Amino acid sequence: MATQSEAHVFPLERDPRGNGDRWAGLLEVFQAFHRWQQSPVDHLKHEFFERPASGLCALHRDYPPHRHLLIQQGLRACLPGWRQSLTAGFGSYQAGDAVLHSVLVPSGPDAWDTAADQAHLGFEGPEGQRLLARVNLEPNREGESVSCLTLFASVEAGAFLRGVLEHLEAWMDAHPHLRGAKLTATGDFLKLDRAYAWEDIVLDGPTRAAIERHVVQFVARLPRYRAFGLPTKRGILLVGPPGTGKTLLGKVLCSLLPTTFLWVSPGEVSNPPALRRLFDLARELQPTLLFLEDLDLYASRRGMGNDALLGELLNQLDGFPANTGVLTLATTNDLRAIEPALAERPSRFDQVIRMDPPKVPERQALLARFLRNLPHAAECPVEAAAATDGLTGAHLQEIVHLAIQRALDGQGLGETAPPSVTADHLREAVHIVRQQQPGTAGFYA
Repeated sequence: MATQSEAHVFPLERDPRGNGDRWAGLLEVFQAFHRWQQSPVDHLKHEFFERPASGLCALHRDYPPHRHLLIQQGLRACLPGWRQSLTAGFGSYQAGDAVLHSVLVPSGPDAWDTAADQAHLGFEGPEGQRLLARVNLEPNREGESVSCLTLFASVEAGAFLRGVLEHLEAWMDAHPHLRGAKLTATGDFLKLDRAYAWEDIVLDGPTRAAIERHVVQFVARLPRYRAFGLPTKRGILLVGPPGTGKTLLGKVLCSLLPTTFLWVSPGEVSNPPALRRLFDLARELQPTLLFLEDLDLYASRRGMGNDALLGELLNQLDGFPANTGVLTLATTNDLRAIEPALAERPSRFDQVIRMDPPKVPERQALLARFLRNLPHAAECPVEAAAATDGLTGAHLQEIVHLAIQRALDGQGLGETAPPSVTADHLREAVHIVRQQQPGTAGFYA
């Protein structure tokens, strides 16, 4: 434990030699108090290392905020035989005179734990060696949170300090505690309204087979691909008009696949640094499915005002960093709007899977699902499916909603029984949606 400071008593009484000495004593008191207020950390370092702060060296690194707890766990793991002898808050002159802060941080897939923040952690080795770690979360220049680590040791231990930092970073790389988590672009846990399954989406045979082969089987066979030296990264574009189930497919894959899942909505990666951090996270937690919604909104053709972000995306997909074990799945409503260097280069997006409006069998299956909890004639889904050529799953959902509303309007206000949906209700609803096209741009399970 660091020793406490001695109390220095300054001569405040009148000195018999004259007033001048008295004021000199007061000035000394003021200067000492000012130094204590301005640099309490220097005093803490001086007492912990038992030498002036000028005799110390330091190393500083910034890390993503999700590593804040990992840093503290790693320090203890990388200093075997050492004991933590000091825990002091920012502003501490000695241990215990400042409030210690704790923060709640991710500690595993959908798990949380507390970590120290704005703290100095002191470690003592078996032979008297000492190391001080300063840990805190603070915003960077872009206003995003980073986990800051500064390590202090004596000047003679500079090489040892560099070795500790290298060992710590290797330990963190070997312990990706969030691998398998479902996350947003900002690193928060992704919360779906419920768990989804293949039964929640209706796809035609070829589309379902393509998804199974290029996504599900790709993830399952990653170890075999590595064993035979095959590339273990892949890019897939899901192309289709709004309402055809692209987002719903993302929910299904997020629920079913055991991989890390990063869901990126438009606007969440508005600058190149944020995009770099996103891909760094995907590589750190691989195998990862990186789901980019509405790619055309931030990867449109050159000259459209987003060239810096586009250039960074091109580099991250097929540049110096190796995207080992990263499957990038992007959606777009308009393939023509995407920069050709993205859409037409195999090393970035290897496959384009079309998700077109459903055909008659799929429309019939969707309508039957939407009507499954209400009384209706058996021929209703068949007739409505034949009359809705070219409409998407979102349109079909809207048709059923309108038909149910019409059925409810036909009941008395005090009626409690479920309404019976008729073919006439559905015909009227189809007519309304046809008039309102393109209609609702969403897809509901």
